[in-house]
Amino acid sequence: MLKLTQFMYIGIDIGGTRTRLAASPRLDNPEVVDRNEFATSDNFDKNYQNILSFIDLKTRIAGIGISIPGDLDEDKSTVVKNAQHTPCYLGSPVKKLLLERYKCPIQMDNDGVAGALGEAVYRNGKGVDFAYITWGTGIGGALVKYVNGKPIVSQLDWDKYLCNWEHACGGKYIEKMYGKPAKLLTDSEWETVMAAFQKELLIFINMLHPQRVIFGGGISLNQSARLQQMAKQINDYKIT
Repeated sequence: MLKLTQFMYIGIDIGGTRTRLAASPRLDNPEVVDRNEFATSDNFDKNYQNILSFIDLKTRIAGIGISIPGDLDEDKSTVVKNAQHTPCYLGSPVKKLLLERYKCPIQMDNDGVAGALGEAVYRNGKGVDFAYITWGTGIGGALVKYVNGKPIVSQLDWDKYLCNWEHACGGKYIEKMYGKPAKLLTDSEWETVMAAFQKELLIFINMLHPQRVIFGGGISLNQSARLQQMAKQINDYKIT
């Protein structure tokens, strides 16, 4: 049972379709003891109140991490560009408001960067240089290179490496193309999508030559079997 007097770290993953929240009492080996999610609204105040309703149930907040789509300003406090799937967060003071309310350390970064760092620290990217691609409502990502044993994460230039990929296969564009959400596509329609996805993946690999590619995001998880099948067609290349 969740102890309300216990210090909690809060993770907030803001997506174009869903916003997910989780709480853990520690960071070295995170154990999620509470989680929730809600449909991301076009209204910032509505999203913010939903976030507060989750955090306010915890009486002692040790820190908050925020994963958000788009390009952030230099001090990682505000989204300034490429927020087409979460436009209400463009220029929003979400980090400032949370700092004022909870008075604890808060880190915010691009969702691709946050996902890549999580893979490097906790999961499939430990000790290996890799590219991380998040495939959900949109497509984003980051590169991880190890320097003196430490993972250095750099956000991928969306306009240079991911724009065409997203326009061909991003969840929002799939819905626009087929007139229904990605989860409702037929097997035949998925074959078309995956053919386009593989084409864009190979272009990406040929440009950057990462040691491996790790996928995250809602569509990646829901279509993991198709991704693994696609990986078998790319000889001698590590895809997770």
